[in-house]
Order: sequence, then structure tokens, then C-alpha cells
Amino acid sequence: MHLRALVVWLFAVNTTLASLYAAPFEGLAFYKSYLADWEANPTGSKTIAPGCYTFFTSAPNTKKPCDFDQFVDHVYGKAVGYTKQDISGLSINDAAKKIFDNGFKGLKYDLTKLLPGTPSGTHYGEVIRDIANAVQNARQKGVGGQTIQDVYDAFHGIHIERSADQYKGLMRDLKKTWLNKHGLVLNTKGKNTPLGRDNNAPDYDKALKPWKGTPMYATKLAALQTDEKTYLNNPSTKGGQHKGQIVPLVKAKKAFKGAATCLLV
Repeated sequence: MHLRALVVWLFAVNTTLASLYAAPFEGLAFYKSYLADWEANPTGSKTIAPGCYTFFTSAPNTKKPCDFDQFVDHVYGKAVGYTKQDISGLSINDAAKKIFDNGFKGLKYDLTKLLPGTPSGTHYGEVIRDIANAVQNARQKGVGGQTIQDVYDAFHGIHIERSADQYKGLMRDLKKTWLNKHGLVLNTKGKNTPLGRDNNAPDYDKALKPWKGTPMYATKLAALQTDEKTYLNNPSTKGGQHKGQIVPLVKAKKAFKGAATCLLV
């Protein structure tokens, strides 16, 4: 999945992140986007956490970007329960695991520090959009390579960890329903998340194999997908484990129209 699709998906998320497991990837996504913004505008105005900077020892009057823990202190405040870690040189997945294992869970960012001037209570998706737009602007100024790859990897981690939470609830609650309602044994196609959790999405192809090549295949697939969408968007089930509903992608795309749309292609 490209960053464009990831950002569209995240734009559809209501309110806050609401996932302990996605939280370290959020922190890294914000930080790596901040570094891209800084790289693009080393001496000019910046969008992401412009108040977060330090100075070169050899040039006391020259600003330089914060390291990750300085960024956390600035944007998340003194994070209770988080023990600061050196993540320099680590991949996004390894960095996320390290900070997660050391307490980076359920932290709440200060929007006035992350995106100064943004109204309090701004929809989480709009925060993501503004971050994405800053990264897109950085790309247009020539920022690329590992800097942008890190941004993508961090957003991808948010997506995968949230997806695992969603499907955990869905598989728990709908397996028996689908057997009784549709006569289907619902298998899963499992992959581990970056933090090592099961990410068991429904394996529709395997479940519908007896109807492959028949008119009933499309009918049964549509019924399953309808049930899935209903479940994930039902406030009473809360998407299995989340407070925020998952909006169908077509609706998300409409809401996202005009925002950053080509971060990675």
C-alpha cells in the first residue's frame, strides 16, 4: 500500500489513534515527518513542531532539529511511563518495538506544539492530512531517500497495527455468525504485525473456494464484505477494539479530496 492510500485510510479515522500498539508508530511518523520538514526548510519557516530545536555545540547560534526524545518531550510532554531510548540507526519497526517495550503507549500529543495554530479538537484525520501536506511539500523541494521511506514505514506501521486490532474483534465476533448465516468456515490469512502480533484478516478466497467459478461466488463474497463493513462501522462493536469507526475507502477518498495525494507513488 502506498503512502497516499495509507494517509487516506488514516484520514477516515475518527478522533484519536485509540491503539496502544499503533502509538509508537504515530510518534515515529510525526518525528520523521518533522525531520523531512526540517530538511526542506533548514533556515525557513516550518510546519511541524517549529518550536522544537536545539543548537550546534560548535555554532551556538545555529539551530538544529531535535532528536527523538527531545521531540517527544516537546510534542507529548514529559511522557509518563516512557523511558527514553536511543533509536538512532534503527529501522522504523525496530525503533517502534524498542520504544513500545519501554513504555511508549497511549501518549497524547499536544496539538499546539505539533501544529501551532491548528484549532483545538481538530479531527485526527485533518492532523494527518496537514502532516502529509508538509511531507509532500518537502518532497517537492527535493527531500527523498531514506527520509521519506522512514515516513512511509511509520505510517504503514500505524495502518497494520490498527488493522490487527480491528480484525481481532471481527474474527472473534463474526466467525460463528458467518458459519450459521452463510454456511462458511471462515479461515484467516495471518501475518505478523511489526510488533509481532497476529494480523489475521479473513481469507475470503479459501472460504469461498467451493463456489469459485460459479455465479454464487460473487453473491457470497458481497454478503461477507457487507457484514464486515457493517461490523467495523457499528458504534456498538466499535470496530472490535477501537473507539473510531472505519469509514469505507470510497467515502474517505471523497473527504480527502484536495489534500495531499501523491506522497509516494
